[in-house]
Amino acid sequence: MRIERLASLAVLTAAAALSACDNTRPLAKTGGNCTGCHGGKDNQTGAPPFDRNGSATSPAVGAHTKHVQFGVACNSCHVVPDSANTPGHIEGKPARVVFGGLATANGATPSYDPATMTCSSTYCHGATLNGGKETTQTWDGQILQGCQSCHGYPPGGGHPTDSNCVGCHPTTVNTDNSLKAGGTHLNGTIDVGSGGGAVHPAGWVTQTSNANGVTTPHGLAVNFHDPAYPKGVANCTGCHGQNLEGSGAASACTKCHPGSGGAYWTGCTFCHGDANRTVPTTGVNANDANLLAAPPMDTAGNTAAGTGAVGAHQAHLAGKAISSGVTCDRCHTVPTDIAHVTAPGTNPDKVVLKQPGTTNTVGTFNSSDGSCSNVYCHGNFTNGKAQTTTATPNKPVWTATAGQSDCGVCHASQTGNDATWGHLKSAHIAILGCAPCHLNGYGSTTNTSLVNAPTHADGTLNIDNAIKNYGYSTTTHTCSTAGCHGADLAHDWTTVTGP
Repeated sequence: MRIERLASLAVLTAAAALSACDNTRPLAKTGGNCTGCHGGKDNQTGAPPFDRNGSATSPAVGAHTKHVQFGVACNSCHVVPDSANTPGHIEGKPARVVFGGLATANGATPSYDPATMTCSSTYCHGATLNGGKETTQTWDGQILQGCQSCHGYPPGGGHPTDSNCVGCHPTTVNTDNSLKAGGTHLNGTIDVGSGGGAVHPAGWVTQTSNANGVTTPHGLAVNFHDPAYPKGVANCTGCHGQNLEGSGAASACTKCHPGSGGAYWTGCTFCHGDANRTVPTTGVNANDANLLAAPPMDTAGNTAAGTGAVGAHQAHLAGKAISSGVTCDRCHTVPTDIAHVTAPGTNPDKVVLKQPGTTNTVGTFNSSDGSCSNVYCHGNFTNGKAQTTTATPNKPVWTATAGQSDCGVCHASQTGNDATWGHLKSAHIAILGCAPCHLNGYGSTTNTSLVNAPTHADGTLNIDNAIKNYGYSTTTHTCSTAGCHGADLAHDWTTVTGP
């Protein structure tokens, strides 16, 4: 009890002695803390105002309250005494600025000039950050003007240009980028992600298996269409760069895929397809990178043809006996960068069907049932079966695995009642066969199932041999070379009725 009374007496005596130097210090504010000599007007920390002479406006007041409001501890700028009579604390001299704690965080080396009352190189004012405009501050000068006083908005130095701060710093700011009350702003570290952890959720790059049992090496990262990322790949480009080439602290995909170079995604196999697939060595699409990129597998790891994203990609690109395949731009607008990846429901149907060998848009794709209509490759040509004018138009379904390989599916069969024009005459088929008129489209024998794959579905009518051997005219549809019909050359191929 005696010791406590002596300690209290010492505080009161010191307060009375100091107040005698100038204005009378309101002793009603005395107590067992710092407010007995200074502070107590704005808060109970002891930080002025008031100063030790009772003033609320003197230079000794300065920006004390602002610092306290932002959570800056007193020992960041001062040595905090254990008691009022700690040696060196009461000595009748101006307070000594001795930086420590938060002011020196992140490797900052602050200094204070008492002549100009100026602080510089403190962590709190952006000494270790990028783009700050007011990193040197006068103690009693102007109050800071927003975020960019201490760092760029957003910071420079390779920091992502996205100003949606909450995306990476949810413990620091709110969705409107205002400082989060009780958050982690000015805590001495750069907090990224939830609780200072990684930006991406757990399992982002962990090998996993999808619902189809297909193992994917990147977990959630394999599916940019996940509802958790409502902007699709745009959720990634803000930090990782327009083409995911890396930006600031955000890594490029090439960090883990060094063999793919700066344009790793241009081959498309980063997200879908298979870079290790064995492709044909002959044909129009031989060793085509686009062939490697066509599913299987799709972005979710599916490989079954019954899956819409897989479907008949390989059959179209690689071709079969009746074709050497078609290129991607026959059905899709081929993207020039990875920004084509968008979120579910936001990407319009981009299937644009074109006739091989031309820029002509033909046919339509029905995304609801996965079918194609009026497509050249499946019979949208003269006497073809894809036209809507035919009794049963050929309407192939994208996810079907059979039913499009027989000649009669796309062409009138040229036999019996299904034949057309001069094909009706059995002599043309039985005696001549296909080769004399269509060698560059069909095989060299009379077997109609033998076709010349590279030219069979190239978008043109292959009748070079008819013109060469018989003088066939594409205008009058008649032959000019004496042969089968002797001197009677007036037969119109499209309306043949004679022998």
